[in-house]
Amino acid sequence: KNIAESMRMMADIQNFKATLPGIDCGSCGAPTCRAFAEDVIKKTACPEDCPLKDLWQNKGGKVEE
Repeated sequence: KNIAESMRMMADIQNFKATLPGIDCGSCGAPTCRAFAEDVIKKTACPEDCPLKDLWQNKGGKVEE
C-alpha cells in the first residue's frame, strides 16, 4: 500500500466510525467501535453486524442509559 491509499483508508474508517454508537459493547464481535469500523472498511465485517447502529441513528445519535 502506498501512503495515499493508507490515508484514504484511515479517513474512511473515521467516517464510518462516526456512524456508530461508540460504546464499545462488542456485540458486533470486535472489541471496539474503531476496530469494527476498520473491519468493515477492510471488508472483513458487514455494517449490519452492529446491532445497535440503526437504533442509535434512529434516536438521533444518542444512547439511552
